[in-house]
Amino acid sequence: MNAVSRRKRQAKSAAPAPCSPSEPPRAKLGERHALVGFFLLTVVLRWIYFATADGPSFADPLIDGDYYDYLADRLSRGQGFEPGPFWQPPLYPIVLGLLYSVLGHDLLWPRIMQSLADGLTAVLAVQIASRVLGNARWALAAGVLVALHGTLVFYSGEILPTQLAILASTVAVWQATRSSRTMKTAIGSGIAVGLGALAVATTMVLLLPLTWFWMKENQKQGLGLLAAGLVVVGTATAANVFRSDQWVLISANGGVNLYLGNAERANELQAIRPGGAWEALVNEPVDAGITSPSGQDGYFVRKALGWCASSPASCLGGLAWKARLLLRSQEIPRNESVEVVRHQSPVSSVLLARVGSFALPHALLLPLAAAGIVYALRKKQAAATLVVWCTLALGAMPVLFFVTGRYRTAMAAMLCVLAVLGAHGLWTLKKEAWREGLAAFVVLFAAVWPAPLPVDAVSYEAEMHYAVGGRRARLGDDPQAATHWQRAVALRPDYLEAHFNLGLLYVRHQQWSKAIDAFLLVLSIDPDHAMARELIEECKKYQ
Repeated sequence: MNAVSRRKRQAKSAAPAPCSPSEPPRAKLGERHALVGFFLLTVVLRWIYFATADGPSFADPLIDGDYYDYLADRLSRGQGFEPGPFWQPPLYPIVLGLLYSVLGHDLLWPRIMQSLADGLTAVLAVQIASRVLGNARWALAAGVLVALHGTLVFYSGEILPTQLAILASTVAVWQATRSSRTMKTAIGSGIAVGLGALAVATTMVLLLPLTWFWMKENQKQGLGLLAAGLVVVGTATAANVFRSDQWVLISANGGVNLYLGNAERANELQAIRPGGAWEALVNEPVDAGITSPSGQDGYFVRKALGWCASSPASCLGGLAWKARLLLRSQEIPRNESVEVVRHQSPVSSVLLARVGSFALPHALLLPLAAAGIVYALRKKQAAATLVVWCTLALGAMPVLFFVTGRYRTAMAAMLCVLAVLGAHGLWTLKKEAWREGLAAFVVLFAAVWPAPLPVDAVSYEAEMHYAVGGRRARLGDDPQAATHWQRAVALRPDYLEAHFNLGLLYVRHQQWSKAIDAFLLVLSIDPDHAMARELIEECKKYQ
């Protein structure tokens, strides 16, 4: 063996052995450990919340939550959906129905599922942030923000499709920000958006920025993404046609929601609560002779568009006002109010802490995300720009319809990514980050500046007890129903519907004197209430 050959062999034997496939490099192993840690932190924190939450609406979901639970129970028993097109998007009750059929009817199972969905969202948010920033350490903060996001923690315990839709939208963006994009990943992104839309219909808006982003690089892949999303959504449309002969895209509740946010008295309409006033509103199409769900949906769409066409300045002003509300740090209630239940657990008390109009998490998250938007647009990096446009698209939906805490939460994961991007820009650019700093200051000012609304005057605690009483009555638990309705009228003496329901409950139990007293209170609130007057006369016959 000559000297040259000997030196080559020595050099080869001295070179480090390459890592085997089963032993990833240390950096990759550390990253995986961090992702597992964020997943566990997110999930365990929510389990602590579930274990410590103690409130009427946690034990008994309210209105929409009760309806989803009812539908899931029907499906688990093999009874199927109610006749007609879907009133709410169908994916969530289908998933709950499968859980109930396998594990039993217990609210614990959807809550565990939603905590796991949040854990996956935290992991994906870290990976998206890493791709956007190019800095793995800073990206870890996105996982922290998702894990500690108080509104996400709260909604993980509600029987609502919020978490499923957020996970689906995050998966779609995660697929799009991968370094290698193929037709397979494009279709996967489209399917994720479609599934998200079958949970919360407005998630479908993500098809616009994602298709545009993908088509800039590969037109066929972009069209594949769009087609995949539309095919998934089309399953709900086809089901609606097959089941009812009515063309409804996903669900039949979109029209009334559009009208609630786009009318001359939009703020007052949003303050209408379940009961007589709400029934009068949703029955307007019936009074006009329109009986089909699709026709009723179209009635409200035409009414909203007609108002905008006749009063364009007022319509644009309403959109601007809703954009302002989107930046409010306090959560705007809908059926549920964070303010009423914030102290039902030590976890929510801390993560949803509020001092005046400064409320977590949005008083911190929104300003940093605004800085992140400015920083992303300055960088002109494709992945960062995509996150911006996806966030704005999701934010446009509550502005188009109406703003509440539940609907704004759709942006949560993307806001966490942008907030990390904004913090990184402010920290690294320092004096050069005056644009980012100005954006953060303006949004902080908008977030904490009071924005009074008619819904602020609603007694949500009384409404909570009224709704819980209705659920208890539906489940055949009249004693608890009476307790909650009595609590509702104690908090709000003019609660007509609660008084009336108490009267009906007393009639069922042949407590005629109590029933008469309840109906007399109804008449004291509404002297023209004909049914209360008739029931009083009927009760007197049995005294």
